Amino acid sequence: MKKLMAVVTLTATLVATAFCEDAGFPMGLALEDALRLTLERNPQIRAARFAVQAANGRRLQAGTIPNPTLSAEVEDFGGSGESRGFDTAQTTVAFEQTIELGGKRTARKRTTTAEMKLTEWAMDVRRLDVIEETTQHFVNALAAQEELALSQEAWQMAENIYQTVSNRVAAGKDAPADEAKARAELALAKLTADRARSRLTVSRKVLCAMWGDSVPAFESVRGDLAKLAHGVPEAALLAEVMTRSPAWVRWTDEIGAAEWRLRSARRDRIPDLNVGAGIRQYKAENSQAFVAGAGVELPIFNRNRGSILAAQAELERKRAEQETAQTALRVELATAHELLTTMQRAAVTMAQDALPAAEQAFAAGRAAYASGKIGYLDIQDARRSLIEMRRRQIDILAEYHHAVAQVERLAGLGLGTIKQK
Repeated sequence: MKKLMAVVTLTATLVATAFCEDAGFPMGLALEDALRLTLERNPQIRAARFAVQAANGRRLQAGTIPNPTLSAEVEDFGGSGESRGFDTAQTTVAFEQTIELGGKRTARKRTTTAEMKLTEWAMDVRRLDVIEETTQHFVNALAAQEELALSQEAWQMAENIYQTVSNRVAAGKDAPADEAKARAELALAKLTADRARSRLTVSRKVLCAMWGDSVPAFESVRGDLAKLAHGVPEAALLAEVMTRSPAWVRWTDEIGAAEWRLRSARRDRIPDLNVGAGIRQYKAENSQAFVAGAGVELPIFNRNRGSILAAQAELERKRAEQETAQTALRVELATAHELLTTMQRAAVTMAQDALPAAEQAFAAGRAAYASGKIGYLDIQDARRSLIEMRRRQIDILAEYHHAVAQVERLAGLGLGTIKQK
């Protein structure tokens, strides 16, 4: 459970410093705000908490002792002859108790305790899943916001080029067809900006749905999409850390619970002892006497063989599922680590080489077009290349942060915490 204290620090590369009140986010919604709201209000996490409470109730119930039985019996009354009325009646008041043998109650307690641990692990796994999902949606909203800003800038660039082409056409330096092409590019840029605005609206609604809101209480999200973690942990280190994550460790208790179910089934075949004692009153003689008795079930026809076989099969099934699940976790972590490493290299290359080159080409092309050294198609091609390069950068950064969230969910810790360890 201590490991969950680090859960809220996941995806630290995007967390901003300022804090906003629930009533509104005038500075924009930060990732820490989104995670806090999700952990407080998400219905999946709330349902997981109730599942733990229900399991704890079953654990408490499993440790109880069977209730005693109080019985009363009247004999030899309401008949004929001397037995007419109640003059010869015998009245017995007895107390009976079932004594469980073979450690059944202990087995039940151990089984339900293991099952409660499983529900706690399930809650931890669900919490990590929800944190990853919230982070993914936050990244999508941040990327959509960046995309909208880029589309609006591209629209402004198309507007500037259109004005330049119009002036050149008016001066007789370019053909009227170039002005029509520039106007078409301007209209396309406007449509692209409108679509980007729509995607941002949808992404904000998807994000706030993580904490149960249908209408976003924030106008924007706040974070630095271009901020990268300082290095990626080695795959071997991540694999070692993952063996202490909830998704991995839960299988130890899963096997333990199945083993206790098998023990409980074996102990259920041991008969319980029923004992009783009471007092009997003889009305005719006006006397009393004690009565006592004991009984045990004879395991002749039912030795609980079917339940034992079922519990044995369930134990083997859980072991097979453990192997399958942990193999899948290894593969998923290896895939996510490879994607994270690739996207980090791509982000660095884009920021240091590709994007500066595209910006330089566009600046040179714009100057050359203004001086008449290149034509309209060349400057539009340079503009499209720059916009596409910046759009690709947003996609790469979003994929990078998605991979970070996935790795942190699998490891159960933030990248910063993993590297410190």
